[in-house]
Amino acid sequence: MNQYQLTAQVRHLRYVCFISSNYSYEGLFSLLLNCQRNWGGRYTPIIPVHDNIIPAGYVSLISHYDPDYVLYSAGIDVEVIKQLRCFNPVGYFELDEKGSSREWHGVYAYHLLSEVDPAIPVLVAAGISNLQSPLLDFYKLNFGLVTSNYVGDDEIARQRPTLEVTTENFATLNQLIHQQKPVLRSQLACRNLQTVILRPHTYQASNLTELVVARNKESLTDLLYFWNRQLFECRNVLYCTVDELTSLGQDQFFGGVLHDLSSWDLPIQVVSFSLSEEEVNDLLVRILRPIAFHRQFRYRAISEFPFAIQDAAGHRTHKSRE
Repeated sequence: MNQYQLTAQVRHLRYVCFISSNYSYEGLFSLLLNCQRNWGGRYTPIIPVHDNIIPAGYVSLISHYDPDYVLYSAGIDVEVIKQLRCFNPVGYFELDEKGSSREWHGVYAYHLLSEVDPAIPVLVAAGISNLQSPLLDFYKLNFGLVTSNYVGDDEIARQRPTLEVTTENFATLNQLIHQQKPVLRSQLACRNLQTVILRPHTYQASNLTELVVARNKESLTDLLYFWNRQLFECRNVLYCTVDELTSLGQDQFFGGVLHDLSSWDLPIQVVSFSLSEEEVNDLLVRILRPIAFHRQFRYRAISEFPFAIQDAAGHRTHKSRE
């Protein structure tokens, strides 16, 4: 008699989203926040569609994914997506102009706090929803500093030490993050994954940290690159506009934050699709290098994205954990 052993594991729900070329920057920004809200959501591919044509590089990328739900924005013919014949989802559902859908399901990221050392404080937002700061969007996107509308983050974390961000201490947030190194919701959304991590054909270090700088809040290309770059092997990817970087550069502790998020043996790569190499190098000289905490910064030109894919066997520790 043949004997078999089955191993069952829970996993996060998988999504793939398609957005039309006329989708607004604000809508895409909100979509990214919605993705990042739940466990595994940071690894949701966001695919641009131009005149109902999906770029070949993205067709290659999504062939490695098996989503449970496919979401698409208005103006996209869903039959174009179905004709790819690489998905077998629960269904295809339309996104609204604010990046929302009734089909957002999953485990809220803060429920993964049990996986983290209970002595580490949790970063939570406390009454900053109406804060008028040019940096609020930066912390929302990169650190998940968003107050939940349907469950109290402070209630979930009530058995743990918390680092509450208020209107009074917001100006010192970089110092708090660098010195106390709290748990970030954006990090929780990436824990214990059961997903694929892509490897490009052309070799690049798997523990790179990249800083994506956009000219302003109009460039979907920069924002899409920031989001989808993490589908490939890397350590961290951050995103900011020139105005945000200029403001951050006035705070020496932002250099400390970048130090903590990067590898000691590799320079932080600075990428932009909306700025020229000369403009990026000017930012390196004027803003980033003066606040560097034992880190180097280097401009990186991206000739093609998505990268040509070797396979989906990225070396990540998530392969051995539930």
